[in-house]
Parts: sequence; structure tokens; C-alpha cells
Amino acid sequence: MTAYYIEGILAKIIKPYNFSSSGEERDIISTFIHSTGKMKVTKECIKITLEKQATPKNTNLLKILCDTVNKKEPIYPGTKLKMIFDAG
Repeated sequence: MTAYYIEGILAKIIKPYNFSSSGEERDIISTFIHSTGKMKVTKECIKITLEKQATPKNTNLLKILCDTVNKKEPIYPGTKLKMIFDAG
């Protein structure tokens, strides 16, 4: 249930930037969640870089999502490590 709730929050973030059919946002978020990428851990942060998406539009939406989440300055649970998201 928590994952579904978070997926909904992320979908609301990209909705204003998604100009195709309404209701597609959850599908796009699902694609992002299953994306491959790289993780780099330092003493201060965990940088998560996700691969470019299949279309430039979705890569742009992922960048918008990463920027929005980064502004919240998320911390990895149980640590003091700041999480930084990036879209390849």
C-alpha cells in the first residue's frame, strides 16, 4: 500500500508536464521505477543515476522528477546519507 501511495505522489509531480493521455502518469512512473542505473556511495551521499529512457519526453519527465525529489533532500533510511537522483 505504501508503494502504491508513493507512486501516486510521483505521478502527481509529473502530471503537469505530461501532455499525452491523462492517467498515463502511473505507467510512466512504473517504467522509471524499473529503470536500470548506477549508484555511488560516499561519506555524505548516495547518488543514484538512472539510465536515459526510451523517449526524450520520458527522459525529460524523469529529470523533472529527479529535480523535484532532490529539492526535498531525502535521507536514506537509517543513515545520515543524503540521496541525490539524476537522469542519465
